[in-house]
Amino acid sequence: LLMFVNPDMEIQYMNGFGADMVGMPKEDFIGLGCGDLFNTAICNTPNCTCSLAMKTGEQNGGECQACISGNTIEISYQAVPIEDRQGNSVGALEIVRDITEIKKAQDEIARQSEKVEKQMAIATKKAEYQSTEVEKLIENLDKLSEGNLDMSIDLGQYDEDTKDIAEDM
Repeated sequence: LLMFVNPDMEIQYMNGFGADMVGMPKEDFIGLGCGDLFNTAICNTPNCTCSLAMKTGEQNGGECQACISGNTIEISYQAVPIEDRQGNSVGALEIVRDITEIKKAQDEIARQSEKVEKQMAIATKKAEYQSTEVEKLIENLDKLSEGNLDMSIDLGQYDEDTKDIAEDM
């Protein structure tokens, strides 16, 4: 979405994709406040990206949620100030991208990563338990081969994660 707002934060232009995104014909939103269409946490605040761009004369942006036509979506946004030949601010040009699917994918990757980390921790715990028990078994077999019957056959403490290995020993 590409949008131009004047210093009063009124929409002066929005491309066709933007019109489709907000679900209105272009002529219906010209002159409206951009915060009325996007309803983000930074709209109509000192942190508004277009307002900051006009105030500082610098490009800025970020990510947040927007509520457009009753639908909450994740967006990324970038705003650049637009000045006349004398250097006076005449508005800001903002580019907004719907990144909802990207955020969903990132959340799913984070969930899967956490799941894998838990599985790895359990696998490591099992391997360490098994290694310790096998070492004890080897020590006992060495003693037995030397005729020494002074052996300990007690299993080490086990928990729910290592119970199956203990039962197999």
